[in-house]
Amino acid sequence: MTNFPWRTALFVSLAFNLIVVSGVVGALASGARLERPMRDHAPMARPVGGRAFSEALPPDARRRLRRELAGDVVATREQREQARAARLGVFEAVRTDPYDADAVRAAFARVRAADAALAEPLHDAVARALGELPDAERRNAVAAVMEGPPGMRGGPRRGPPER
Repeated sequence: MTNFPWRTALFVSLAFNLIVVSGVVGALASGARLERPMRDHAPMARPVGGRAFSEALPPDARRRLRRELAGDVVATREQREQARAARLGVFEAVRTDPYDADAVRAAFARVRAADAALAEPLHDAVARALGELPDAERRNAVAAVMEGPPGMRGGPRRGPPER
């Protein structure tokens, strides 16, 4: 063991770490995208929820919406508990012996229903907030949502769209 080239091993390790760190820093500094590009920019190409619209609101409207949603936290406690119980129900259904695919499907259906019930207050609040905006601001918010998150906007596309 005394003949092992420790200095060489440490030098190689240090060089490797410097290369990795330099690559990460260079990628981040150059604005490299970490997400896969969207296939197209049609409005329905990706799911759009209340969060996307709320982030696209002007700052004043976003603050009012957040205050309203903060008040809904207490009101939606039961719905959040139901969603949590539905998720736990999926694990219970999967663990059951013998395995019952229909019971697992039903458990997933309960998760979807609970999630929809939990999203309803958010969607209602966003719809109200959008309805309170002047037409131009509402159109700007919609355009921002359609463009997608900042990391997915702009930039030249190379080659044919991914399939």
